Amino acid sequence: VQGQAVDARTDIFALGLVLSEMATGRRVFEGSNQASLIARILDHQPPALHTVVPVAPLALSDVVHGCLEKDPD
Repeated sequence: VQGQAVDARTDIFALGLVLSEMATGRRVFEGSNQASLIARILDHQPPALHTVVPVAPLALSDVVHGCLEKDPD
């Protein structure tokens, strides 16, 4: 999104998105247009998975949270 080099961390972020969408049945980030979607991705941390799906295992919630971490390091 920011035009930086893509590496394996990009795949980890994508895995977090897929796991979250599979568990919740909805997109992690939404926006009314491309600019608002990009802003949501850059500026917002999604809620913990277990708060959206209470039956989700805490371990899965932790994995998804780690994958979607904003700081790539």
